[in-house]
Amino acid sequence: MAGRERTAEEWRADARGWEAAGVEVQDAAQECWERALALEPDDPESLLRLGRIHLRDQRLRRARECFERVRAAGDAPARAEAEEGLGKVEQAVQSAESGLESCRRILMVDSLNAPALACMAAHHQHLGDLREARLKFEDALGFGEPPFPGLKDLGTVHVECGDDEEAVGCFGRLLKAEPDRASVWYLLAAALRRLGRRDQALDCVEKSLALWPEGAAARWLAALLRAEAAGDDPPAPPAPAGT
Repeated sequence: MAGRERTAEEWRADARGWEAAGVEVQDAAQECWERALALEPDDPESLLRLGRIHLRDQRLRRARECFERVRAAGDAPARAEAEEGLGKVEQAVQSAESGLESCRRILMVDSLNAPALACMAAHHQHLGDLREARLKFEDALGFGEPPFPGLKDLGTVHVECGDDEEAVGCFGRLLKAEPDRASVWYLLAAALRRLGRRDQALDCVEKSLALWPEGAAARWLAALLRAEAAGDDPPAPPAPAGT
């Protein structure tokens, strides 16, 4: 089916398949749900599934936005699922706000405490306050937070902000110091792909696989990059066990 536009239902079918394959390939599922939403922006299933992914990854503002859209326009069963999701979001928000307060108490005693600054940054990131998250991660690095996970975490904030060039810089700096980080090679590859630098992305994801051949997400990304270069359809999810 290469050479034609895929339908929203085809993207949803792939998304379901990747979700069934496990959380290790949730990036594949997320991309497929997002592609489906680009074609059908009010699709309740895609919004609910994407909201769950954002909730699992503690991107609470994005999760809330997905669930609120379903609550506003979905049918009764979808609205019920959205209400359940919003309840979980609020619980996670309360936990993050409590964590922020704990960090503030530590920093009142020791304002240069790098672990507390990094912890505060993570809570801000979960709450969607990306500017504060970036500033606090930068402060933590300045006061002794090690490159891993400091630069990795800062890079993920830049990714959420849509600033992949800055993310590439963070991941690249980290890999110069610690080149054996398979997960960071993967993140670097993903950022490079979004920037359209496909050859560099493929080189990076192959380095990730050399360090961790079992990496399901990296295998998916490598297959996707090769398919895009060839103009082929994206890789299909694995068949369910027993079929």
